[in-house]
Amino acid sequence: MPPGADLHVAEAGALSDQNVTASWNTLNTYIEQAIVLESARWGDERIDDTGQRYTRDDQWAAARDAVTDDLQGRATKLIEALTNAGYHP
Repeated sequence: MPPGADLHVAEAGALSDQNVTASWNTLNTYIEQAIVLESARWGDERIDDTGQRYTRDDQWAAARDAVTDDLQGRATKLIEALTNAGYHP
C-alpha cells in the first residue's frame, strides 16, 4: 500500500464510511423516481412471501437501506483485510 493511502479511508477520505454512504445516497436520489416506473413493470409479476406485489416503497427501499447499513464499518474492515493480507503496516 502506498504511503498515505490509508488517508482515503480516514474521516474525510473518499473511501470513508461517510463519503461512500453519501455517494450511494446521491446515486439513489437520481434513480428513485425511475424506480416507480420500473416497479410497475416488474412489480406485477413478482410477489413477496406475504403475497404483496413488489413496490418501490417496500422492496426497493428495503434493499437500498440494507446496502446503506452494510456500508457502515467498511473502511475499518478494509484496513483490517489489508493488514491481515500484509499490505498495510
